Amino acid sequence: MAALMEKIATLKRKQNINVFLCGLRGSGKTTLLYKSLITNWQTICNEIEPTTLFHYENLRFDRTEYGIWDFSGDMQVTAVVFLINAMDESEMSRNEIMDRIQTMQRDDAFRASLFFILFNTISMEVDATGMEKYIRSNLSGKENVLFFSFNASLGLHDPAWVKTLQLIHLHHKKNAH
Repeated sequence: MAALMEKIATLKRKQNINVFLCGLRGSGKTTLLYKSLITNWQTICNEIEPTTLFHYENLRFDRTEYGIWDFSGDMQVTAVVFLINAMDESEMSRNEIMDRIQTMQRDDAFRASLFFILFNTISMEVDATGMEKYIRSNLSGKENVLFFSFNASLGLHDPAWVKTLQLIHLHHKKNAH
């Protein structure tokens, strides 16, 4: 009975790791979120509508609960996952991406956050190195920023997304009070 009571107490103490999933329109945020939740959804790219305000979902992965906010914030955010459509290298997009990332880096809610810049390559033919170099050269605070290329339509079958979730979990454990 004591073991059961301790397990219940542990469950009550358990809380979600909050993740802020963001990026420009069409970068793959909602696709990544729902493909991670519904792994066998084959026609997701044709059925997803653009996000009007936000989506929130709980994602359980590797015995950890993630509360993922998909926006189109005043809480402390463990991690920011900023998605970029790797095929969009326009100057307007570059400027908007830098503005959004730098704005979040200055915001107190994100001060202790780990930033992940994920390039949605959609296919292996897409190369995101030009955009990555541009972002790296224009970022002021680089010590808490990691870059990965991935395919949002693979959800949890994409190794870079899985690695991102694992690193978020480690960052949360390291900084939990």
